[in-house]
Amino acid sequence: MNNSNSHPARWRNIIIFVIAVYVISWVGMLLLDSSETGPGQLAFILAPILVTVALRTFAKDGWKDMGLGLRLRQAWRWYLFSALFYIVLGVLAVIVGLSTGMMSLDFELLPTLPGIMLVSLVFALIFSIFEEFAWRGYLEPRLENLGVPALRAHLITGIIWATWHYPLIILSDYTSESLVTFIPRFTLDVILAALVYGYIRRRSKSVWPAVLMHTMGNTVLRTVLLTGFFNIPERFEAYITPAAGGLLSIVFTAAVAFWLFRRESPTLVSEPSQA
Repeated sequence: MNNSNSHPARWRNIIIFVIAVYVISWVGMLLLDSSETGPGQLAFILAPILVTVALRTFAKDGWKDMGLGLRLRQAWRWYLFSALFYIVLGVLAVIVGLSTGMMSLDFELLPTLPGIMLVSLVFALIFSIFEEFAWRGYLEPRLENLGVPALRAHLITGIIWATWHYPLIILSDYTSESLVTFIPRFTLDVILAALVYGYIRRRSKSVWPAVLMHTMGNTVLRTVLLTGFFNIPERFEAYITPAAGGLLSIVFTAAVAFWLFRRESPTLVSEPSQA
């Protein structure tokens, strides 16, 4: 990748990014096979990173502000935070679920979990790179380059990130719940998560803690949930599931986001990043 200086951001390129990602995702899901292994979902998953690479390479956005440096020594606390966030949420879900009777555990599946999670970790890392290189690696720094205050940039990114999921949710078997009740909760949860992801990208000055956090979420939560190790009756899923859209996830993520921004100085919350 070219590591030359990034040019000043332009609203035109950001609008192109959003429209292109939406169009590719919706067209892919509508016109191609939208099953889990079908080309429709592949188009959906690849859309953000493909548009990012095109704009950074051919539309003079450059690569400097993408945050590709690992910065392990300077940002190790944010890597640790990213690794633990979804683990803590998962443990909290188990504690609340078991104590209220809304969840049971299938211990017969326990010996299979390490192998399943190891395999899923590889795919989760790849998919997380596809997403985070776009949302926290392109959209957020380009918004901040335009002078958009950090908190507002997180919210804009969160809204676009959440609504990008709509073709997947609507056109696949993403959830068995009514979309009328699921989509608003999912949207709120993703926007809240964007505050957390955006904060750690900003403080670490690297996209990689966000990649790690996304990877852990997809591996620890979605994989474990899909294996059936967590048995959550359908009537309780909206309350106790730690995946995006669950009320527990919303409350936990909102609390963490509030804590992070409370410890941030007003100047850093309101001014664009200088990273």
